[in-house]
Amino acid sequence: MTKVKDIREVESAFLLVLREDIKRDEVNKRIEKFNNYDWQILYSFVVKSGLFPLFYTRLLNLKLKNIPLEFVSKLKNLYLLNLNRNLILEQELLRIVAHLERSKLPVIPIKGPALARFLYNDLALRQASCDLDLLIKYERIKEAETRLFELGYFLTSVEYKQDFLQPAHLAGSIMQAQVFKPAGESAAVNLDLHWCIRGFFLDNQIQELWNNARWVNLDGKKILMLSNEDLIIYLSLISISLLEFVQLKYLYDIHQLITIFGNKLNWEKVVWKAKQLGLNFCLYFPLKLSQQLFLTDIPKDFLADITPPWMSRKLISLWLNENNILTLRRDYKTGLPLRILMGRYFYSNNLNDFLKKSCLKILKGVAKNAGLNRIEKEPRYRYAHN
Repeated sequence: MTKVKDIREVESAFLLVLREDIKRDEVNKRIEKFNNYDWQILYSFVVKSGLFPLFYTRLLNLKLKNIPLEFVSKLKNLYLLNLNRNLILEQELLRIVAHLERSKLPVIPIKGPALARFLYNDLALRQASCDLDLLIKYERIKEAETRLFELGYFLTSVEYKQDFLQPAHLAGSIMQAQVFKPAGESAAVNLDLHWCIRGFFLDNQIQELWNNARWVNLDGKKILMLSNEDLIIYLSLISISLLEFVQLKYLYDIHQLITIFGNKLNWEKVVWKAKQLGLNFCLYFPLKLSQQLFLTDIPKDFLADITPPWMSRKLISLWLNENNILTLRRDYKTGLPLRILMGRYFYSNNLNDFLKKSCLKILKGVAKNAGLNRIEKEPRYRYAHN
């Protein structure tokens, strides 16, 4: 059995390769004593992190000594498969966007190949998504569905989110996405059509998100994208999962966004929006973790503005801590009930808000064995009432 000390050496080598000021000699020093089993652990960690395309590229550029050929070869195969998948997704994304634009139907790609182009300027450097995710205006859902039918897509289900992460003041069931599958040979590319983001951007907030969106040129194609300020909040939101804790690939997306656009980010606007939405905690912790793991350059004044009270930091740290984030040392000492409580508290404004609005809901949900998420399938969708 691998010792925790050895695991930390593997994790340390992984993080060193991904940091901006890579020190080749320091990485060489870390890996010079690796045995075959250490390399197997590192390979497993790199793949599970979702950062294998970037790690592989950095590894080649460093020209390190004594790296097993099998290790590099396996990463290369994954890298090429990922690039091929992203090319397919991007081609289909551009086809869909162009078709919807002809009907003057704006959509915003979230995640996927558009994010790879925008943040990394290279499709190969970001892990390909399982499907395409598009944000559409709520009042134009029906029209978008008709246009997607014209492209050969058909509706398979509507997702209802009923979980402990949604704000307490929202309805118990919020329809957030329609799931489409293409007919014919393109069956590998599925599409999720969203009209809100995890239940938080509703009504005037979602309209502001659309107002802030802007056109960007990605490899010669114009695509509507979230503003950098909205994108940093969105990435922070999706980085948190009750069952998977924090996803490293989204933390690195945050790091990349700040590295490239940090000087142009309106940090005051980010703080204001986070406080308006009651998302201080879920903005603070992903940013703080990105800073700890990848040395992200985040203004001290900004973190000070959104830093939770001492007690809140201690409570949430039972759930969000390095041992739980780094895959190799996940022993799930924080069981499901605690993760539910911490996750719900994470989206509360303060301890009083959590106790007043959330505890009863959590207890009822657990008692009824409702689960964290509920997905209902219907042949057609019903409009939700926001």
